[in-house]
Amino acid sequence: MDSKIVDQHETSDIHPHDPPHHDRLDQKSTTTTPDESHKLYEHLEQIKGELFRLAMKAEWKKVVEKYTKELESVYNLKITRSGDTALHIAVSDGQEETVADLLKLMQSNHAKEAVRTKNERDNTPLHTAAAMGNLPMCKLIAQVDPSLVGERNCEGETPFFLAAVHGKKEAFLYLHKICVDQDGKPDDIGYTYAKREDGDTILHCAINGEYFDLAFQIVHLYPELVDSVNEQGFFPLHLLATKPSAFRSGSHLGRFYKLIYHSIFIDELKPEQEYDDQSPPAIIKSRKEEKNPNYPENYRTCVNFFRLFWKMAHVVVPRTKDRSKPSDAEKGKNDQLIIARGSNAVKNGGEWLTNTSESCSVVAALIATVAFATASTVPGGVKQDTGTPTLENQPAFDVFAISSLVALCFSVTSVIMFLSILTSRYQEKDFGTDLPRKLLVGLTSLFVSIASMLVSFCAGHFFVLKDKLKYAAFPVYAVTCLPVTFFAVAQFPLYFDLIWATFKNVPQRSYKVVL
Repeated sequence: MDSKIVDQHETSDIHPHDPPHHDRLDQKSTTTTPDESHKLYEHLEQIKGELFRLAMKAEWKKVVEKYTKELESVYNLKITRSGDTALHIAVSDGQEETVADLLKLMQSNHAKEAVRTKNERDNTPLHTAAAMGNLPMCKLIAQVDPSLVGERNCEGETPFFLAAVHGKKEAFLYLHKICVDQDGKPDDIGYTYAKREDGDTILHCAINGEYFDLAFQIVHLYPELVDSVNEQGFFPLHLLATKPSAFRSGSHLGRFYKLIYHSIFIDELKPEQEYDDQSPPAIIKSRKEEKNPNYPENYRTCVNFFRLFWKMAHVVVPRTKDRSKPSDAEKGKNDQLIIARGSNAVKNGGEWLTNTSESCSVVAALIATVAFATASTVPGGVKQDTGTPTLENQPAFDVFAISSLVALCFSVTSVIMFLSILTSRYQEKDFGTDLPRKLLVGLTSLFVSIASMLVSFCAGHFFVLKDKLKYAAFPVYAVTCLPVTFFAVAQFPLYFDLIWATFKNVPQRSYKVVL
């Protein structure tokens, strides 16, 4: 027997002096002698002990055999301290075959009374099956007595309610079908069974447990629960607002993570109803109306979501008529508040720009120095009679000359851009387009100058090697470019964010902001 069953069910203390608690024992004791009553009590206690030990050892075939021999005595006999019968334990252990055998064995006389037997928490076997979400056992028990769907435990919870509390959608839809079948009209009895004593509804519990797919079905099947309020004064919308996982992420994700976030496959939620061919005519009529081409498939869903947002407007947003026109003094305070917050943003942004510009300007100045020295050097020397370069007609020489000149020009441009940022006044209007564009041009020039400097180095070094070593030098050149490549990859997110912020004119939502 699994340890979880041993933890859930404690054996009763079998003692001959304990007062009997079996209902039929009290009835028989009025017509029997004290000795006969005591013998009957001892016999029942012995059966209880045997059934409990067999259940704890998971010897369910022997339990069924015991029920076959002692059916009149054990069909609703409670064998644990918590008041569970063998049927309760079999359901909690997921023994579908055993439950079917026991119910079949008791079908003729005692099945309905057995499934209505409650433990000390007033839970029937259907409560346990619904909480576990075991659909086959729910069907077995509900077929014996469909009215058990509305039976309440000590906390006022029905099996229909417990299926929603634990997020068991299949069991919930089946029990919903029974609620519809009982009344002949959709949903009326379901609304009664969908609440417990503290005012919580199945929609409250589904949202609180983050079973959003089940909550979607509940909104579709029981739209009136959207307006329900529990004893704490909470609407389902209040609970939904406390669940960040129900909404799109507001985190500032990078490009790569944003791509992954939007590439997740999510199944589209659709209304589900488990009706069979025996559905009442009113339900069949409503299903035909749902297929009316004049209405879209998600017509009811759209209406329900509209009701949710309408309720949110009344709960969250103050009424317009109660809001007075702000005075000039209030406007002045608001302007001062905006200016104060803007000043903090300007200060922080100015410090970051200053540090970035200082670091990049130093690198750009070093590259300009190297590029100037490289541009004034002629690999291989010049011819004495004409003064033209010795390697003038070779492709590598042309690459060297062009790349060294490009490195010099762009490094000087980068230095100028960063110096213009350092000498800026850092006013609010400058952060709109002026400073981002200068930073964008400076970083672009810096990247181009670094790449050009490496190209000129490789082209100049190419002349030094002999013919047999030229091809072996290419891997060395590739390794030389790796540090610069890593630097560029690390800076590309900032570079693309600058491009986005520079050319995007409208303010972005919180989850789309890139700077």
